[in-house]
Amino acid sequence: MSRWEPTSQVCSECGYKWGKLDLRVRSVQCLNCGTEHNRDGNAAKNINKVGMGNRHDSKRTQRNCQTTTVAESVEASRITEASAR
Repeated sequence: MSRWEPTSQVCSECGYKWGKLDLRVRSVQCLNCGTEHNRDGNAAKNINKVGMGNRHDSKRTQRNCQTTTVAESVEASRITEASAR
């Protein structure tokens, strides 16, 4: 799904495109999978999918990252003492 995809016209469950709907239509039943959708809720799910797919840090969130310390406090005090001389 591209970032310009009309998100309220696509089933968030199976991806079936049902096309344009009048704005007065607030709920839709997918013709393909039969899922009943609130129009805005369906669009929000589709927007979330597009957003997650375009995240710049998606590789970072997929792997198990752990923070490591650069210098222990004892090492840091030695560094600052040496530069103060």
